[in-house]
Amino acid sequence: MPALNNPRHERVARAIAAGQAPADACAEAGYVNAAAAARRLAADAAVLGRVCELADPSAAARAEMTLPAVTRRLMEIAGKGEAGGQAAGLSVARAAVMDAAKLNGLVVDKSVVKTEAVDARERLTRLLAREVAAQKAGQTPR
Repeated sequence: MPALNNPRHERVARAIAAGQAPADACAEAGYVNAAAAARRLAADAAVLGRVCELADPSAAARAEMTLPAVTRRLMEIAGKGEAGGQAAGLSVARAAVMDAAKLNGLVVDKSVVKTEAVDARERLTRLLAREVAAQKAGQTPR
């Protein structure tokens, strides 16, 4: 992200990223009512984004992470793992390929979900079966 268009906003963002309190940063940048300016700038997405970028330069790189980029990187890892031809490398390659497949929707983890209605029906069926058996045997049902 390039520097902010407003030079005072940029000064505030740099000061906050360096660890200065927002109100102090606004006062230093020349705002008369520094506390109000700090509250207003705290809600400004451009200023917040710039502070985050300045505080953690790798954040911009993480923000650029896309599905194709992650898939490409996983396939590079798989290629390097396969190149060695040893068991550990092949295991890494297999895991990387599976991760790429899952990310791209080629593999879906499925599980069986039993609903409450089915469980209740099964319990009722068992209870009725016990009652019928008890009545046939001449006993009172429990």
